[in-house]
Amino acid sequence: MNKYVVTERILPFRLHNDTIKAKPIDSISIDKVNEIYFPNCQTTLTYDENTFIFDDIKYYPHTVIIEKDNLFGILKNGNITFYDNISVKNFIIKLEKDHHFGYFGITKIKYKVLEKYRFNLARFTLDNGKSGYIDEIGNEYYD
Repeated sequence: MNKYVVTERILPFRLHNDTIKAKPIDSISIDKVNEIYFPNCQTTLTYDENTFIFDDIKYYPHTVIIEKDNLFGILKNGNITFYDNISVKNFIIKLEKDHHFGYFGITKIKYKVLEKYRFNLARFTLDNGKSGYIDEIGNEYYD
């Protein structure tokens, strides 16, 4: 079976040779995918400890986005969870499903309105009209 294999290779600060082998992280059959990429919209991702806006978001380097038949998915452990839409801004992955929004790895998909993060807080509104802010680890603060 032909498949995409997601790998990770950790390079030391000074690399004297290129013999470090890549470690497989995940894989998926090619026939389950139209497009596959990392949240930087590329098929490769280079990062270090200074790359992330929020230190608590540890999923990012291994997150793989899948497109299949007008749906968007997140690949994890060989399985895909599909959403109506996925958008990425400043390393934060915003998910949409059934006209509700959430941030991958931070919140559930339950917000009628979910704005982008500013100063480590994102404004939200729930179906019942309650509103407030979410911090970088998903804590809600109501108005």
